Parts: sequence; structure tokens; C-alpha cells
Amino acid sequence: AAAVVALRHGSEGFVAGQPRVSSACLQGTTALSAYGPVCRRDPQKFDAHERAVSAQLKHWRRQRKIPESDAAAAAKKKYLVGLGLGDKVQDNTGRPPWHLTSMIAGQQYFGLLAHPIVTQGNQVDLSLSVNSPTEGELDAKAGQFNDVKIMQDFPIAFGGEQRTKDQVAYIFCKYNMKWRDFDGELPKEEEMQYLSFQGLQLWFAQAVGVPDYPPQEEFDKSCADPSKGMSKEEFMKYTLDDNPTYIEQTFKRIYTNRRVQLIEGDLILDGDFSEDAPGAIFGLAYLKGDQGKPGNFALTLRT
Repeated sequence: AAAVVALRHGSEGFVAGQPRVSSACLQGTTALSAYGPVCRRDPQKFDAHERAVSAQLKHWRRQRKIPESDAAAAAKKKYLVGLGLGDKVQDNTGRPPWHLTSMIAGQQYFGLLAHPIVTQGNQVDLSLSVNSPTEGELDAKAGQFNDVKIMQDFPIAFGGEQRTKDQVAYIFCKYNMKWRDFDGELPKEEEMQYLSFQGLQLWFAQAVGVPDYPPQEEFDKSCADPSKGMSKEEFMKYTLDDNPTYIEQTFKRIYTNRRVQLIEGDLILDGDFSEDAPGAIFGLAYLKGDQGKPGNFALTLRT
């Protein structure tokens, strides 16, 4: 299991200031190796979600006296270097994201929840105990734990061949036409092993900015069975033969961060594993069927 973890998530990838995970927890990450469907998010709510998460991140940084933006961080770095204090500048470049081993059994998260109806607009303490990558116990009422369903995107490996495989699996989910039908059921893993002609053209349009590509004839020639679609192996050959970094170069244009959704009855907590706030998950809180203003929540991994 350790070898699988090292390949998928990078070796000994946790550094000072980031949550540290025990070796037992590391072995548990193999439970996330299956490529289930990534979490969907209503496109009409996407912009509001991004604004809310950005505001939560700024508040998190402000509490810790960390520059609130990249520009502010660059200005602080320049200032410290000018004072001869360059060694005080923390450089997170090249470090694996903290959440590569989350959520798994045994982890605990603590934070706050506010919702116009659920909490009458007040902030209340929130805690999550993770029993497995798909189940946990949520407490937002001081001691009243309720079973919660956990839906989380599979992690994208930090480097190596596994990263490319993870990226391809993400593409095959996000450009699966059944996944893109937001009123329909999520596709099963076995339904995401092939990419349709329509899905491939949509990927090229969004990731590369080239519409109506490839032509049908070229697609058919690249597939062993065009009626099934393009397999993952065929997709990698098609995109990487001329440029081995093509998927990596274009991935950031279609990747929408790693998401997690906690569902307890009618309450849905829709969040992102923060790339910039180690241990933190920020997001919005919804009630099924309620068209009013959403609430918000934040959780932090206990280490």
C-alpha cells in the first residue's frame, strides 16, 4: 500500500505548517483509488460559490496575518528580501496539496455553519467525524450526531505517471455527456471508460479553445471501436504522442478544484478542499428545494 501511496500522492509529501497524516491513514488512501464520478455543481451557482470561497479564504488568511492575495504576498516577499530577511519567506512551490489523503476513516474536522433557516442565520459549531471515504457523522447541534453521506472527488496525484492517469479519469468524467446532464443520475464508473465524439470535441473547445475538433473521420480512425468511443489509452496516445506534456498544460483550464459534498437529510454542504489554506474546506450550505439565499460553512482538519 505504501508504494501505491508514494506513486499516487508523492513520497513524504507533508511539510511543516500542513496537516500531518499517520502512516495508517496514508495506507487508507488506496480506498480512493477507484474513479467514481466527481461532484457536480449547478453552473448557475458556480460564480456565487467562487465568490463565497474566495471571501472565506481571505478571512482565513487575515486571521493568521497571511497576505490576502498573491499580489500582497509578492509585495511582502519583496519587502522582506529588501530587509535581508529572505529566509523568512515561506515557499510552498513544489509541495503536494494537503488534501491528497482526505477524507479517510479516522479523520475529524471542526468548524462553523451558518444558514438562514437551519441555524436562523447564526453561526454554530460544526464537526465531522469520518468513518469511511463515503460515510461520516455530522454534528451541528452540540452533541446531536447524524449520519452523513460523503461525496468527494478523487485526488489528482502530485506527479508521475499516476498524475496523468488521474487527469485523464477526471476528463473522462467531466466530459461524459451523462455527467453533464445535471437533471439526470450520475454515471457509474464503468460508464466513464470511454469518451464520446461529442465529449472529445467539447474538451478541445474548453481546454484548448478549438471548436469542432477533431472531425468525425479522425476520431473514428483513432478508436478501435468508435461506437463505444475513445478509450483512455487511445486518448493518451492521441494527445501525448506529439507532446508528452499536452494534458498537463491544458488541465488547469478545465480543472475546477477538488470538491466535496456532505449530505445529511435535506442539508447539503457543498465545498472545496482549499489549495491555499492547509487543512481547510470552504463552501456553501443548501437546503433541498429551497431557492433562497444559501448559508456557508468552513471545516478544518484536526491534526
